Amino acid sequence: MNKLFIISFLLFNACAYQDPYFYDYIGKIKEYCLEYAEDTGNCDMIEMVSIRFADGKIIENGDNNIIAYCYSLDGIYIDKEYWDKSTELIREVLLLHEYGHCALHRGHNQETELGYIPKSIMFNPSGSTARFYLKDKDYYLDELFNGG
Repeated sequence: MNKLFIISFLLFNACAYQDPYFYDYIGKIKEYCLEYAEDTGNCDMIEMVSIRFADGKIIENGDNNIIAYCYSLDGIYIDKEYWDKSTELIREVLLLHEYGHCALHRGHNQETELGYIPKSIMFNPSGSTARFYLKDKDYYLDELFNGG
């Protein structure tokens, strides 16, 4: 089946579900941007990037393990089931990672320290960064907003 058709189908069939605390996360991310970014010009972009929750996995390039994806012109799509099962920490790291793509135009950074500690919140998968983010939040936020 045509990959473009699959992606289009998912985009147009995303549900209108919103987490009741969702806007708290967006506000928190903007606060982090204003606090940590040396250049705060991209901080307003955070509120301009739309978020949609989709029923089912977000599919891109046939990989059905993608649970969130930044479609630059259309915003961020998140698997609703994954979001509902995630902790607040995982949700925050996931949103920071996706906003890194959409608002800050950052790609993935697969560099590690000691062979297992992600050097960036842009490490993929983002969930593996969460425990290190919790321990060294200042480092990861500075790296995200200032590029390291």
